[in-house]
Amino acid sequence: MDNKIISNVDNGNRITVAQDVQSYIDYARQSRRDQERGDASHYRSFAIIPDIIALEILEKHGLNLHESEFLKNKADVNRLKRIIKSEYPELLTSNVSRTRG
Repeated sequence: MDNKIISNVDNGNRITVAQDVQSYIDYARQSRRDQERGDASHYRSFAIIPDIIALEILEKHGLNLHESEFLKNKADVNRLKRIIKSEYPELLTSNVSRTRG
């Protein structure tokens, strides 16, 4: 997973945004392990998404995860799930396979 976004903006100037996402990956891995052991919380978490990844998803797929109404749009949420499973599976916090879930 690339945790850096480089965009072209006005007059060809480039903006680079970076975020260390290792703690997010570690958290997701631990959450999956907890679920395997039966220690999972009573709620079902799908993934943990760092801001840098939310920005990348906005840039690449046009989904604004920070929009207040985003979670109310079932089609967009399902699209997000497919994107996370295929492009960012290490951010999954549950043991959902790529084909189901």
